Amino acid sequence: MLYSEKELKHIFELMHFIEHSATGGDAYAARIYAGNTMRAYWEYGEKGVSMQIPYVLANLQHWRGELARQIKAHLKSYIR
Repeated sequence: MLYSEKELKHIFELMHFIEHSATGGDAYAARIYAGNTMRAYWEYGEKGVSMQIPYVLANLQHWRGELARQIKAHLKSYIR
């Protein structure tokens, strides 16, 4: 098991927030990846979620601000 239930719930909450709030250069791609995290979970389980996180983070490089930093730090802590 890669993630606990609590961790998965938190990841999905972060992805939902990113999907609706991320801005910046490549935020459109990040929002697409974030929006497909649940689908990746349905199709591939936790491995699918762990594969989405780096894609989302890679496309959030230009998202700025304190909230952006906090969310990206949380996501980085879930890379496994």
